[in-house]
Amino acid sequence: MLHKIKTVFTIENHIICVIYTNGEARKLDLDLLIKKYHKFTSLKKNHNLFNSVKVDLGGYGIVWNDELDLSAEGIYEQGTPLEANETFMELNRNLVERFINYRKEAKLSQKDVSHLSGVAQPAIARIEKRKTDPQLSTFIKMLSSLGLKLEIVKTN
Repeated sequence: MLHKIKTVFTIENHIICVIYTNGEARKLDLDLLIKKYHKFTSLKKNHNLFNSVKVDLGGYGIVWNDELDLSAEGIYEQGTPLEANETFMELNRNLVERFINYRKEAKLSQKDVSHLSGVAQPAIARIEKRKTDPQLSTFIKMLSSLGLKLEIVKTN
């Protein structure tokens, strides 16, 4: 069976999550590739590069740049299956992790984000510590305070 990728997102510690067009999801730890193939070490050294992964045209693989890519079949064979709830949790962690990274890159404290967004600092702390899931409206306010937006994009 030929597998096509619908979407890909990163998780901390060099893990990617791939969702296929048939609804299946796989998680792949890239540490093995990083150790085995020298060209993948840049993913470990450059967090922004790691997070820039996208689905290749047609959905037959994923790419970071002209030198780094993986096939949909390879990920399917080497990856670990994820259940729907697990996929949601990984996506949630990924979104919060990216928010934290952008906040730190902007050199803003949680208190700064609170003043800019109107979201209470203790609520931001609970979200960042993953003690609570943010409401969508709350998360959008937090993102907006950093000049970021959440968007829905139609795939294939």
